[in-house]
Amino acid sequence: MMIFGKYSTNEESVTHDGTLLSKINVGYEDIKCTVSFDVTIEIVSSTKFTGNISLELPVGDITKNEKASYEKTDFKDVIFKRN
Repeated sequence: MMIFGKYSTNEESVTHDGTLLSKINVGYEDIKCTVSFDVTIEIVSSTKFTGNISLELPVGDITKNEKASYEKTDFKDVIFKRN
């Protein structure tokens, strides 16, 4: 686990989103990373196909835009191999 800083406040509520990072001077370049994981699809005949997905995260600068989301709909770069 990485600790980037500490934030203290006397406010009654704190918004838990990307703006907390900017309050402790953490920028997008400090937190960007690549996440890779396998997806396995099993069809009715019990045949399994596995493909690896790699994503650059976060999607967008969450230190300024608060939140970000991404939906992967193009799987042209994913090669599913039979297990």
